[in-house]
Amino acid sequence: MFISLSTSLCTNVVIFFLALLPVFLYKTPKHTKTLPGLIIVYLINELLQSIGSQLQLWLFPTLHMNWSGKLLSLLFLLIYILIFRHRQLADLKIVPPRLQPSQLKTVLLLIGGLLLIKVVPNLFTEGSEYNSLENYLYQATLPGIVEELAFRGVYLFLILQFCPSDPTRPFSFTPDMLFISLLFSLSHSLSFPDLSAVHFNPLYFASTFISACFYMALLRSSRSLIIPMVVHNLVNVGILIAASL
Repeated sequence: MFISLSTSLCTNVVIFFLALLPVFLYKTPKHTKTLPGLIIVYLINELLQSIGSQLQLWLFPTLHMNWSGKLLSLLFLLIYILIFRHRQLADLKIVPPRLQPSQLKTVLLLIGGLLLIKVVPNLFTEGSEYNSLENYLYQATLPGIVEELAFRGVYLFLILQFCPSDPTRPFSFTPDMLFISLLFSLSHSLSFPDLSAVHFNPLYFASTFISACFYMALLRSSRSLIIPMVVHNLVNVGILIAASL
């Protein structure tokens, strides 16, 4: 377990700084004192997911999805938000959506685009887990909630303190969108099975990077993290349905 956690820590350190480097090239940050907090929160959150995965292997060996890791991550994020009570939920966009009826068509188009982007790589994935009830329940609940709360909630809030930006459009390619999208896509596509090997899936990196930009656009359009959470879970379930056909 110690070796696994050490590998996870090294992987996440590399991922974090790979995502952060383009931000420095893109724009000079203004408040570098907030960077250590962002690094610590990110590493703790990712390590908790690895710890949860290892504990689940011992306690619930029949489960295949990382329920324990995601629940530990969710608990940590909620505790973090409660500790920093002076930072209102509105700062993290945990508020009802402000989506006008006229924007419904745009949202549906974004969902359709996300399904297309995410389904194509997964059409080449083999595995009976796509037909399991556990996977459907898992993908319909935890990933969207936990990942959106982490990446486009807490991480985004912290990177905006580090490198403020003022996007004029949903798809404005600002440093915060660049960092969060890179961090999200690298976390899903880059891994180190051991410290001497690197596994990188460029196709999955591209699809998750584009989808991360779509989720950010949804957040900016609705000014609510709830919309990306719901859409994220819908996309995950859509992937399962398409992959099981």
